[in-house]
Amino acid sequence: MVSNCWDEPMGKFLRDVLIVTSNKDHLGMFVCFLSLFQGSHDELNAQVMQGSNDLQQGCLAVVLSSVKESGGCMIVVSNEKVLDEGLYSRLWCTWEVFCATQDGVKILIHPLTGTEAHLFGTAGKLKFQPELGRCGNPALAVTEDEKRIRHAIGNCAGWDVIRRVLLKVSQYTTQVGRVDVAEDVKIGPKGIKLLLDAVATDNIP
Repeated sequence: MVSNCWDEPMGKFLRDVLIVTSNKDHLGMFVCFLSLFQGSHDELNAQVMQGSNDLQQGCLAVVLSSVKESGGCMIVVSNEKVLDEGLYSRLWCTWEVFCATQDGVKILIHPLTGTEAHLFGTAGKLKFQPELGRCGNPALAVTEDEKRIRHAIGNCAGWDVIRRVLLKVSQYTTQVGRVDVAEDVKIGPKGIKLLLDAVATDNIP
């Protein structure tokens, strides 16, 4: 499963996914915007909630259960467009990572986008406040998804726990750490070449 925000250039996103999956051709992968039918509000809601009013019984829970059963993992992919505020300013990304930890699903931070700024923004992890995160455009009204996530967090953990969990799992925020992640993922020869090419010439649109 890939945890990402919806604001990255498509070419770079696909490159980043291929880097960490190039030696796993036989496995499936869940990418939200590719796996869920992007239809009307009601159609999306029916898929996300799976007929339940409880977010913890919805689509994410089903996917994480399958990922765990198959021995898979969650790959966290950030991008340069969220460097100011960080990936975890997006409540869905925060909620996905928290749920993965509760389900015992291994979490891997992408080796190219695992810096502190990529995850927590330029203010850094010491000033990170997950309760300030939003769903969708922060200039607009609170969405139904945001209300559900905030309600679920209030019922099951609280913001202090969420913050500690994110800081713990997002430990690879140095160049050395990102190299360790690349080794842990076992990205294979094709992935290593993609990784090196990306570092050398980052000209993908």
